[in-house]
Amino acid sequence: MPTKLIEEWPERVPLEAHRADLAVQIPLTVKSGFAILRGSVLGVITASKLMRRRSRSNASAAAAANQKVIAVDDAAVFAVGDALTLEDGTAIGTIAAAGVNIDDNEVTCVDNLAVEVADGDAILASDGSQVAAAIANEAVAAAEAADTVLSPYIGGLLKESLMVGLDESAKLELGGVSLPGDVFKF
Repeated sequence: MPTKLIEEWPERVPLEAHRADLAVQIPLTVKSGFAILRGSVLGVITASKLMRRRSRSNASAAAAANQKVIAVDDAAVFAVGDALTLEDGTAIGTIAAAGVNIDDNEVTCVDNLAVEVADGDAILASDGSQVAAAIANEAVAAAEAADTVLSPYIGGLLKESLMVGLDESAKLELGGVSLPGDVFKF
């Protein structure tokens, strides 16, 4: 009897750069409603101890204190209700309902911004997830109705080019370093 192809998946490229046996993964839970990309830097929400994408991006344009919208490099890391701050802890505002525009990479606050935001300023949510804690090995859709258990990396030698949101501050928070040959060691 002939076989029938039901579904086909693309080849899964390993995130490990060398010695997969040295990569450390532990089970952690992602909060429902948050999309996770494979290779994303993750942070922990302090109140619930659940994971989400690290809620930090940089302003991609200046924003005056008399406006509500901030253009950022990646709006997808933020969620409605996030209380935004600058890197020094200065409050900016709270993201309004329907205030995350991932198509235009903009976030809209409930009220006018509390302070001016300069182009390149780090914009952070203040729920604890702004601090890098792990790197996702699996993806999760935002439409998940229940919390999802993943096995993210908390140490190892990973391919840096496959990481999402791995900037210099994330490397520092993870205690990692970039090595020659596209390797991130943490």
